[in-house]
Amino acid sequence: MRNYILLATLGLSLAASAQTINFETTDYKSLGVYDTWEASPFRTGKLKGNYAVVDNHLAAVEDMLGYAPNPSKKILAVQRSRFGSNTFGVRIDLNEPFELTPQTKYIHVMVNRPYDGRVMVVGLGKRTDRPAQSPETEQFWAMSTVDVAADRWVDVVLPFKGNGGIEIHSLVVVPDCESPHDYKSDAICYIDNIVVNDNPSPIIVNNPAAVSDNSLPAMSNTCRVNDANRNGEVLAADGSALSGYIATSRKPFTIRMRPEKGFEYSGIIVKYGYNLAGDSVDAQGNVQWRSKHFERQQFGKDHTFTIPAECMVGNVEIEGLFIEEGTYVKPKQ
Repeated sequence: MRNYILLATLGLSLAASAQTINFETTDYKSLGVYDTWEASPFRTGKLKGNYAVVDNHLAAVEDMLGYAPNPSKKILAVQRSRFGSNTFGVRIDLNEPFELTPQTKYIHVMVNRPYDGRVMVVGLGKRTDRPAQSPETEQFWAMSTVDVAADRWVDVVLPFKGNGGIEIHSLVVVPDCESPHDYKSDAICYIDNIVVNDNPSPIIVNNPAAVSDNSLPAMSNTCRVNDANRNGEVLAADGSALSGYIATSRKPFTIRMRPEKGFEYSGIIVKYGYNLAGDSVDAQGNVQWRSKHFERQQFGKDHTFTIPAECMVGNVEIEGLFIEEGTYVKPKQ
């Protein structure tokens, strides 16, 4: 009951201060499909997309959460067609446009899909100083960097911003922005409770038992690993580049250091969680990310190191501490 009250309170406060769309009431002007691929059969008129507001058959209590993450009576269903591009999705025309500003805002979209993968939102609109510009101009693209878990409701939170003076008239929710080339059949994805606000924290905590803080959730069975380095590279143990590398969540991950000529390393800093570009703790006091420093003496002679399982959550960014060769001083014990 406490969880239901919390969600209801959040819904009321967000509705008063943010753009909200649900499908129990008509919070939108119209629905359709959209594909950013100009030659898409859904833009040439060869195909029509399938979508509908349906009764929520996915309102059950989740054992892991102890409550129903989405008790809504109605949800939006969309057929993810294998004939559309990786940016094919359902289009929602807004009753009232909102402004795309230089300040980062966040769009929350509850998604339930039959397989893991990334989610994308495209904002369609026009500049206020260009009256002739089409309101269907693509003004922003926001894509998740963490795979959305399959067969459960996930509050996907995506940051976006612009130069100001831009009105967003429509949102395109792409529930599956992976390449459809290998798909043998279409799939049905479900969408609900879209909110645009200033809060980067997901409302639903999808795996509270797996983390030490409920506001730092493991939203998928996988995590996405990147290195952020100059004067060298941090690689996977097999030599693979860490650029959107998909690893298993909550499983130790071995890396290998490769300094540029004339450099060595003193260790690494591992940053993990979500919204890594934001503050480590948001305005509501929720932990968004943490970081840990690992010293060079913890590495093997082959320059490998195994990152602990607890750090392999959400987005993982590895900063190699590369320094000029011959300047490393071992810390005193």
